[in-house]
Amino acid sequence: LPKIAGNHVCVVPVPKAQLQEWKAAVSSGLPAGQYVSQDDVVSAHVWQALCRTRCEQLGLALDSEAVTTCSRACNLRQRTNPPLGAGYCGNGVCQVWTDLTVRELLGMGAGEVAQ
Repeated sequence: LPKIAGNHVCVVPVPKAQLQEWKAAVSSGLPAGQYVSQDDVVSAHVWQALCRTRCEQLGLALDSEAVTTCSRACNLRQRTNPPLGAGYCGNGVCQVWTDLTVRELLGMGAGEVAQ
């Protein structure tokens, strides 16, 4: 992908109040017992923003059927039974991902993506 290759970094500060607002907006519509973390909400906003930017850079339509993927690390240390202790020296992380078409991703609200 030569149009988007390079070693540029972009830091976008998000105020704590904005994070809380995003999470509250998403959490208010969740069924009982479901949880969305701030990381889920931020990841949804970032994935959608990056997808829009990449579509523009690559000349893809925002209703494209091209597949976009969000890949993240998942910490399993406290999710195993019994939990992996602090002294466990192995890898307590796995990779999780979600694939959507550009049309699907950009047609959803960030809250729906976060879920």
